[in-house]
Amino acid sequence: MADGILACPFTSSSALASLGSLGDSHSRILDLSLEHRQLCAATMAEQRVEELGLVLPAPPERKGLYRPALVQEGAGLVHLSGHPPLKPDGQFVKGKVGRELTLAQGKEAARQTGLAILATLRATLGSLDRVRRVVKSTGFVNCTPSFEHHPQVLDGYSELMESVFGEAGVGARSAVGMNALPFGIAVEIEVVLEVEQKPAGFYKKRFGIAPVINAVGSFTSLGGSRMKPEVTAAMAAAATEFVDVNRLLDVASARVADMARVPSGYGAHIVTGAAAGLAQATCACLCRHDPTVISQLPCTDGLASRVLLDAASDTRWNQSIALTGAKVVLLGEARKPMTKGQVLHELRRTGTSKPAAIIYFAGGLEDGCGMPLEDLLAVAHAHDVPVIVDAAAQLPPVSNLWKWTTMGADVVLFSGGKEIGGPQTSGIMLGKAKLVALARANGSPNEASVCRPMKVSKEDIVGLVTALELFVASGNRHEVYEATVATMQKALTGCPGVVRVHRVCPGPPDIQPCDIPRLYVDVMAAPMTTDSAHAEGHQIYGDSVDHSNPLAHTGTSPPSLVAAALGKGNPCIVVNTSDRGIVVNPQTLSADEVPVVVRRIKQVVADLNAKGCLQAPQQAKL
Repeated sequence: MADGILACPFTSSSALASLGSLGDSHSRILDLSLEHRQLCAATMAEQRVEELGLVLPAPPERKGLYRPALVQEGAGLVHLSGHPPLKPDGQFVKGKVGRELTLAQGKEAARQTGLAILATLRATLGSLDRVRRVVKSTGFVNCTPSFEHHPQVLDGYSELMESVFGEAGVGARSAVGMNALPFGIAVEIEVVLEVEQKPAGFYKKRFGIAPVINAVGSFTSLGGSRMKPEVTAAMAAAATEFVDVNRLLDVASARVADMARVPSGYGAHIVTGAAAGLAQATCACLCRHDPTVISQLPCTDGLASRVLLDAASDTRWNQSIALTGAKVVLLGEARKPMTKGQVLHELRRTGTSKPAAIIYFAGGLEDGCGMPLEDLLAVAHAHDVPVIVDAAAQLPPVSNLWKWTTMGADVVLFSGGKEIGGPQTSGIMLGKAKLVALARANGSPNEASVCRPMKVSKEDIVGLVTALELFVASGNRHEVYEATVATMQKALTGCPGVVRVHRVCPGPPDIQPCDIPRLYVDVMAAPMTTDSAHAEGHQIYGDSVDHSNPLAHTGTSPPSLVAAALGKGNPCIVVNTSDRGIVVNPQTLSADEVPVVVRRIKQVVADLNAKGCLQAPQQAKL
């Protein structure tokens, strides 16, 4: 038991005192070296900053050709250039101590310099918890020739460092009086610190690219999901041998069909992502009456090639459909879903004008999202037109694997690189056996096919099956997501600049998957509007989010300013935005990233709030 206690850093001096009462049998627990106690105190730095209510300014801007901070990773040191006394409004504390400034004011200026140093350290290291000890500080005091109390002035800085880092904040120090300092500042301090040597991540070490903390979800542009060790191990093993890919697809797809509980007469096929599956399923529908035209595509002369799509649904993937040669026909409008009458009008066409398929984008919440799928299936099947359901990101829950095939959908598509946790370049097609077979014939490894470029490798096939096995066996991670959201909500509620923190689940139909709870951190009050539904809800996806490049923030509104600051910080954190703030998705966060995200949101929002950047523009009464 004693060994276990020694293995964990103590969190306070009271913990040491309480252990002292346990008696001589535990006396060895208290025999901690100064170095160990300093280490324990230093690793609590961020917590101490919060407890002390310290508000750090923005790191000072450079005033010349130098680096504000230089990290020697090999030596475990960081060298900070001279820092000025920076006030919360960004102005310098100026004047001579002993003339314009009193000793007390000089000491306060040194403290403000310490806050600026902490701000630079945090921006450089990502967290003050990486500081192990202050090694050497050199302070310069702008003072009169007769002033002699330079050490007492610098105590303002040293006392701050001790309050944040404990004994580790007290290092060697020099205090020097100066006749003048740059820009007339009262104090300048430079410091050398020992820091934790953080191992470089894979992308940083191999390619020089900083990793990203993904708090937005399983975006393709961020790599989809984290694959479990079992998945990567299976893929590595698959890479060591050759195999008949056609046979592997047969066996692996049968395994997928079994786990997805497909109805009788249905099958499965592994594709290289849901978008590729959309193209291959469209090809299957184009040639379902004459498989000999597979080699003809994308030329659709003489074929029924019209594919119907609700204009109010997700139209981002129209090109994936059109590259097959199909003609995308949008029914309805962007804010006015297609109607049953419009669908029937198209279905009654004959010959080559008859629709080849209808594509339905599952949003997770069918109510209020246009024509219900049950109705669409009924009218489509009455006219012998297949319906393809794109459910790329509609997992969890696990039961969605068989939800739409049980309803009678002709083809259902899922991404393999999102909640399933498989390779990004993998996906699942479930559907009626004939259409699945035709879709497969229209893709790799078949050479005379328009979807030949959409190759799924043997490694991806094995990785997807392994990931799906783990996903189905483990069930939903809903409790984990809820716990993460609850923890973050508690930590962020009441923070400066935060108007409201609340959980939303289920989310809007266009946020996928809507079954995962999100944390909304509002930095603006509800807009003035006569639309009560809008006043209570949110417009998901604010003006800064580009799903193809979510780090390309524009910073044109308070929510996007917060998102941009998080994305440009250290560490880089990606979030979504709403019309009032940011949205955090727990789906792709690891347990050790949660406190980092909380801390950075607090810092960024407090900083922008102090600068007046979170004030909503004047809104006219409607």
